[in-house]
Parts: sequence; structure tokens; C-alpha cells
Amino acid sequence: MSRQSSITYPYRALHKDASFPRCNLITTPYRIEESYARSILPLGYGFPFWDPVGESSRPEMHIKNGLTFGDVGFIKRNGDFAYHFNIFLPASDPIQVIPPPNHEPLLPAPSASDVVTDKAFFPPSTVITSKGVSVSTISKSPLDLIFTVTAREAGILVLPDGASREELTSEMRNRIGEYVRKHALSWYEFINKGQHEPHPNGYLYVITGRDISRSWAVAAWPTLYQEAGVTKSITYKHARTPRWDIYSANTDETCQLQVDNFNIFVRGMRVAVNPVAWSKYILENQPPIRVSYYNLLSTPVHGWRAKILTRTQQWKRTDPDDELPSSHQSVRFLLPSLPVQSNNIEKILFHPLDVVSQIMIEECPKSAVSIIHDDVFCSAANMSHGSLPEIVAILSRILDTHEIQSVNGLVTLQLSSAANEGISNNNLFMSLSTFFTNAKKARARHKQNLKKIARVLPGEGLHPTTF
Repeated sequence: MSRQSSITYPYRALHKDASFPRCNLITTPYRIEESYARSILPLGYGFPFWDPVGESSRPEMHIKNGLTFGDVGFIKRNGDFAYHFNIFLPASDPIQVIPPPNHEPLLPAPSASDVVTDKAFFPPSTVITSKGVSVSTISKSPLDLIFTVTAREAGILVLPDGASREELTSEMRNRIGEYVRKHALSWYEFINKGQHEPHPNGYLYVITGRDISRSWAVAAWPTLYQEAGVTKSITYKHARTPRWDIYSANTDETCQLQVDNFNIFVRGMRVAVNPVAWSKYILENQPPIRVSYYNLLSTPVHGWRAKILTRTQQWKRTDPDDELPSSHQSVRFLLPSLPVQSNNIEKILFHPLDVVSQIMIEECPKSAVSIIHDDVFCSAANMSHGSLPEIVAILSRILDTHEIQSVNGLVTLQLSSAANEGISNNNLFMSLSTFFTNAKKARARHKQNLKKIARVLPGEGLHPTTF
């Protein structure tokens, strides 16, 4: 290493340590918004909002119409969306909250021909539950339901009036991707250096699809960590106030704002930038003043292993606070290789694609930006649960069937040629030798992808004992 590079990048560990959030493994469900997201996300509809209303500080018109195409922000740890600006509107538009300097909108904005709409995607009285939840319908009008939860963690969504789906076409999404490539680093720099809530790398989000409804009700279990694994009966009565009979629930009836479109699910692009550029332009080659982490459940939530775990934790009286980094814990323990100047750590909500995003940008170190769309995860989701073993299985399926490509500084995922052949060709027409050769390559590729995932999940983790 030259003397010049030593001066320019005095903290080389920053390149891999300081931009992406860290994984913190937990064994017991801790908060209801985490439980809801972790339980419903693997069903493959998009990101599920614990609070479909969103931030009440947004402009009234934005609250009324709901999140929409081109909205830029990030998903907050309490399960709603922190909206900043819209890429299709000028900076002077009253709906803009904190547009970046010299903001130039992407024009033309989407027209009706750029949007695919399904008004009845979710029919009235739709009920969505995670694995380990059974439902009994007592009455359809008014809607009266009884849920029985046997899993250690669960999420429930009720849509009395159903919900519609709106999605941008692939052509419009390609236009957005090119626009994001040009502006991603400046967006991160503006948000992280301004008087705004800092965003870790990979968490900037551009909305390209939404599921909206006039009414909704969500619930999560357990309410308290001591109740994890305890079989619970939960009732929902649409004609009753409150509709749920448990504390860990939320409905549109409590909303005091005028809202026409509640955002039940959203889908979009997750954006990451080169860690070296992050170190240079956002950290200015200094140690970070904040480190982000997310909780990931490492234990099963249903089945006989989950039952044994419940009995064991009840006997030991496990406290989940012991698994969380304390507010006064020094970041030097989290990143021991850095001369860290602060003890500021920030929890965020986890999304599996953030792991893929990190792998993508690390695989292409000369590229500037990576973009991955929620459709990739929705297609690979297997209706399981968001604990570590299931997430690793989904992530390996994504990496096994896609190729990481870099074009003009933009890293994306493309369906691999082998995956395309598997869809279009019948393996019976392949020679036996070719079949076994491809199978051997697939096994080797799968093992390599598992190693890539393991570098991030759990990766170096948070606690000093992991080093």
C-alpha cells in the first residue's frame, strides 16, 4: 500500500464495517412490529406495514393518497415508512418533505399505461396469517373470526373490504433504475449529513408498487416475550370496538386522519452504494458516529423444536434484553478494529434483500450502485417464516438462480441462464452426462453461495464474544 493511499484511507476497515448494518441474533421474539414483519414478509406480498397510516407529520395530501410510485425513503424500525421526497415531482411541490439539493424530477411521470392495476387482488374479507395460525370463521357479515396461534411468533392481517394492487411496468422500472444510479450517492450523502435520521447503506427505498385498502386490521403475537410459545386464542369482531381482544394489534378505526388509501404492502427498489464511496463521501474517511443493527430470530417458531425451546426458556427464564446491545455499549466493542468516537447504535427493521444487496456490491467492488427489486424476494418466498434457517434457504435460492451483473457501474440481479433453461427445456432431452455435470456445478455454486450468506448472516455480529 502506498503512502498516498494510507493518507487518503486511514481507516481501511471502514470500507467493510461502517456502511451496512450488523446482524444481531436473538432467540426470543422481542417487539410486535418485528414479529409482524418477520412473520408476514415470507408470504411474498411485499413489505407489510405494521402501521399502514404511516408518519402523521407528512403533508395532508400525501397522507390522504398514501405512499405512491416514486416515493423515496426507508422503512423505520416501528414498521412504517419514513417518506422524504418523490422522484417524479419538482422540489417546490407541497408534497415534497426533504427533497435533495438541485433535485431534478424524472419526467415524464407514469401515465395510466405505465401502471398495471388489479382492483380485486385481495377480495373482501381476506384473511392472511403466518404459519402456525389457524382461523375459524364465526360470521361473514359482520366479520367475526377466531384465530388460534400455536407458533412462538405470528402475524395476522384482516382486510374487511379487500385491497387493490398497483404496479409499475418493467419499462418504467428500468427508467427509474437508471435515474437512481445517477443520484443514489448524493441522496445518501444529503440524508446522512443533514439533520435527518441517518440511513445505513442498502436501506434507501424507492416505491414501485403498492397494495391499498380502505380498511385493515393487523395483529402480532406474542405481546410479551414471556408469552412466546404459549398457545393463544385471538378474536376479531368487525362490529365491536375495539375489534381485537389483544393489546398487540392495530386497526384503521383508531386513525384520526383523513386517509383514502391505506398502504398494506409496498414493493420497490432497495439501493446500496459502493462502501469505499461511502467512506469517502459520507464518512469523509472518519470513523462512524453511528452503527446500525437489526435483530434476526435464530430459533424455530413452530414444530417440536420450537416446543422444546419454549419449555427450556420458561425453565431458564430467559430475558431477551440479554441478547440486545445496551444503549451505553461502546461501539468499540461492535467494531473493535476502528478508533470509534461514539457509542451511538441504532436498531432498524430487517429485510432479507439487504443481505443480497450487500453481497452484490461486494462482488462488484468497482461498481457505484446496486439495485435489487422486491420482486426477487417475492418470487423466492416459500410461505415459511422469517427466522434464520428459513431466511438462509430463501437467500440461497435467490443466489442459486440469479447472476450478479454490473453494467455501467450499476449492479443488478438477472435470472441465470441455467434457471431459464430449467423453465423452458425439459431435462429429459439433455444427455445424461450433461445432466450430471450441471448438477455438480449447481451443488458447487450452492455451497459457495452459502458461504457468501454466512459472511453477512450472522457475519461478525454485534457482541464482543463474536470476535
